[in-house]
Amino acid sequence: MLTSLPVARRARLGARLRPERRRRGARAALAAAAATVVLGAVGALAGAAPANAEPQATMSRTLPEYAYFAWNEAGTGTFHDFWAYLFPFDVVDDAGATTTIQVYCADRMVGVDLSGAHPYAQSSWEDFTGTGFGTNAAEVLWVIEHGYPTRTGAEVLSAAGVTGTTNQSSDKIALAATQIAIWNLTNPEVADTRFPSADSIAVAGNAGHATLADSTAILAVVRQLLDSATGDGSQPGPALQVVPPSDGAPVSGRVGPFVVRTSASSASVSSTAGVVVDADGAPVATAGDGDALYVRVDGMTVGDPVPLEATASDVHARAGTLWMPADGGRYQTLITAKDSVGYTARDAAEIALEAAVTPSEPAGPGDDDGGDDDGGAVPGDGTGGDVPDAPGDGADVPDGGAEAPGHGPAGPSAAPDSRAGSSAASSTPTLAHTGSELGAGLGAALLLLVAGLLLARGRRRRAG
Repeated sequence: MLTSLPVARRARLGARLRPERRRRGARAALAAAAATVVLGAVGALAGAAPANAEPQATMSRTLPEYAYFAWNEAGTGTFHDFWAYLFPFDVVDDAGATTTIQVYCADRMVGVDLSGAHPYAQSSWEDFTGTGFGTNAAEVLWVIEHGYPTRTGAEVLSAAGVTGTTNQSSDKIALAATQIAIWNLTNPEVADTRFPSADSIAVAGNAGHATLADSTAILAVVRQLLDSATGDGSQPGPALQVVPPSDGAPVSGRVGPFVVRTSASSASVSSTAGVVVDADGAPVATAGDGDALYVRVDGMTVGDPVPLEATASDVHARAGTLWMPADGGRYQTLITAKDSVGYTARDAAEIALEAAVTPSEPAGPGDDDGGDDDGGAVPGDGTGGDVPDAPGDGADVPDGGAEAPGHGPAGPSAAPDSRAGSSAASSTPTLAHTGSELGAGLGAALLLLVAGLLLARGRRRRAG
């Protein structure tokens, strides 16, 4: 050891070792800094996961429904004709099962991917860049809800006052009219030249595929749908979405509200952090659309994750839901033509705990209220304790918020502040709920590994 050497020699050797120690310290600091950068990247990647995982879909390989029509462009007499399609669309749910729904084209000016090789994901109306869709989205929804196949062809023609015999079936007449009405709202600038407008002149065409009666009936239905469409419809909600609370500060030992949005009749709910309860503190295993839920936590510290998971097996692909290419490709945006039921969806949201919750202790001889020592009695548990304003008791519940862009619906709106009226509010900034806690855990493990390797390396050098 250095201390067993003569003083002068120790001084000389120490002088030589000090630069080496500084170099080792610098290397250690550099390694720690590098680890921090890596950990930050890991955390960023973990936190980039979408909050709402909607199912993906592809164009089906089965034949679509179709209809033919022909018209003369108003004022020019220029002949036009083409086929309209109602496409089958395969939705692959979170259980791996496939459900086929029906979709129309939402943009006449973009090609359709018929290969089935490109995935689609549910998207919000705000994501669509079609020229007229942003302004006319509610009218498009009205057309879909009053057109074919939501209603039968006979019902659609009857609503438009169409009678008489046509070459094509009433379903095909209604199909063509519904698609044309959608395009008149999403691409109004090319009506007449690329598809009929309400002012087009009905004609027969293509060796009798469309008789004059066919085209006359189609344009009559188009006019009725466009004249009747109203703008008071709202965007279809997600198949399943768990909207996280605005912060992770527990009130009376509970974190929330987590709000469930779903098109299913109900969704099963659970949490690995504690018992899922309703606004009254009663344990629940299922939830319906708009239900506000809480997680009753116990023995947790600041920064611990509090998740809520949900699964629904009978979700709807609601009429008016948009599907856009999930791989960034330039393909036709599609719109769900009719409510469809039957596929499975899963979603989860997570928030980091912002204040510690100590473990509950059994009631002692002097405890006459029987309450848990978890920061306050839980509303509805019969303790009669002094409870702050309970979250969910008369509080506003978010209406689902905007849906997420890209692979699914837009991100959720902020839920109401669960600490309203409570003195337990924490000033700690809200932590992300989309996976950053996972990144932090991985980062800590990686940091310990780097430190251990550096320590072992230093010991080997000293031993040598």
